[in-house]
Amino acid sequence: YAWKYREHGNPSRNVFLRAIETLLARFERKRVQKDGSLASTLGPLDCELAATMVPEPLASRLRAFAAQEDELILPELRRQVRGDTNSYVPPKWQTGYSAGTLAGQAMFCLARHEQTNHPAYRDLLVTIADRYLGSQPEEDVDAWPMSFAHAIGTQVAAWRFTRQPKHLDQAREFARMAVEMFWQDHPLPRASLKTGHYETITGADSLALALLEVHAAANGLTLRIPANTIDR
Repeated sequence: YAWKYREHGNPSRNVFLRAIETLLARFERKRVQKDGSLASTLGPLDCELAATMVPEPLASRLRAFAAQEDELILPELRRQVRGDTNSYVPPKWQTGYSAGTLAGQAMFCLARHEQTNHPAYRDLLVTIADRYLGSQPEEDVDAWPMSFAHAIGTQVAAWRFTRQPKHLDQAREFARMAVEMFWQDHPLPRASLKTGHYETITGADSLALALLEVHAAANGLTLRIPANTIDR
């Protein structure tokens, strides 16, 4: 709706503003749980982006909603990164059609940091990157190309934040492993480590972008490579 509001140059745009206000009010109410506690609903990313496309006071309301989402999301992310037994801890490599990896959470942290420069998201990403050092999929894990794309992106982002060579070295190693595991001697990468066919849904395009990202970082190229934060 925010994009439609920005693109339409006529009074009908107010319809889109009302639609945004209605949806936002619904999720403001949904945030309050039955016991009175608060829980994240929409997440902050799309609200922050929508705020750049709409006028005040709706823009400030969207940003305030996103900021409170941060307050609700960050404690749970910290528990996940610590590996707390009382929280769901995403796996490092195994993903699926309705599940992501720990590096996928890092891509969310990167996207939010790019929006706000919030240091907590930067620190969480670096911590996740450290947890991946020396890691590789276990034999029984059917990792996707996207799993490697996010792991590579996490290491490159951590290197940009810290300039510690270990992160760039690990990104290059993950890239080497990914090419060897998924492409082998075929023109297209396979859909996962335990399949032989190609599928777009498992993130081969994301992996190709990640390989370009690590190549640019390793060779000091100044071109801007979009991070795989769209896959968060």
